[in-house]
Amino acid sequence: MKPFVLAGFALLVACVALGLAVLDRPAPPAPAVDLAPIAARLDAIEARLAEAETRGAPTDLAPPRAAEAPRVAPSAERELDGRMRELEKRLESFSARETRVGVPVGQVRPSGARDEPRPDLAELQKRARDTGLSELERLAALRELRGQRDANGADARLAVLDEILRLAQGSTDGNVRADTWRQLSHVTDPRLKAPLLDALALDVHAKSREEAAETLADFLPDAGVEAALRHAAENDADDAVRRQARVSRAGGR
Repeated sequence: MKPFVLAGFALLVACVALGLAVLDRPAPPAPAVDLAPIAARLDAIEARLAEAETRGAPTDLAPPRAAEAPRVAPSAERELDGRMRELEKRLESFSARETRVGVPVGQVRPSGARDEPRPDLAELQKRARDTGLSELERLAALRELRGQRDANGADARLAVLDEILRLAQGSTDGNVRADTWRQLSHVTDPRLKAPLLDALALDVHAKSREEAAETLADFLPDAGVEAALRHAAENDADDAVRRQARVSRAGGR
């Protein structure tokens, strides 16, 4: 065999050996995945959600920008994924609960915010009596008196009852009359019974009759109230009034 042929054959063998050596080398390790920012964001979300659940208010869960954090090993990826799924479930449950009770999701009461101070009892009673104010302004004061009690423990609406009854009986606005009977719910003072019976029997405004029928339930058992509710349940021209009269007779509201 000629020398140059032998040299070429040797070169070919060397190239094949070199190629096999390169292919046999192990692949370089993948660079470590830095999950620190994800971990930091999860920590922030968990803290915000825990605070919101404790406070009872919804949260937008917008986490602050993550600061420098130690590197997290790639093996922690499954743990972070599990934490994220758990947070998503908690947020979904929390948001559904807040929506049911009427709290707009995503609106958070500012930290340290306070309710506007309510006028004191005497001021509200003064406004409810003030004939210089509009009917709606006086009814707004009555609405704020509802549920409040004076120093003696009496219903705060009793102190303005006479003036409010005159407002309702003199008003030409059926909605004002209806709202008056609504705001006097659970007042069982004898002064209220006759105006309610008159409203149920005579008011031309159906909503006023309906509200009178509902508030009259507070006076049962009473023979006169029972008879008036029975008559309305059987004879009133309005379906809603008849229905409310039946409910009131049965002891409902």
